[in-house]
Amino acid sequence: MKLICPLCFSKIEENKKGRPKQYCSLECQEIEKFFSAFENRLLKKIQNNGFENKSQNRLKSRLFSLANNLKCS
Repeated sequence: MKLICPLCFSKIEENKKGRPKQYCSLECQEIEKFFSAFENRLLKKIQNNGFENKSQNRLKSRLFSLANNLKCS
């Protein structure tokens, strides 16, 4: 069975022992941890009406800029 990293879709080398790896590298694992923490905190802040309109627009702009820098084929 071939395992694929859910973040970058690279092949994951299988362990000979123990449970299978979930990510291809420590870097992908750390990025996923960061995204999960960011998403949880952001949603909590949004649910508590923690952003003013000006802050919301700035955050949307920064996230949009980041998304535009991702290269998709």
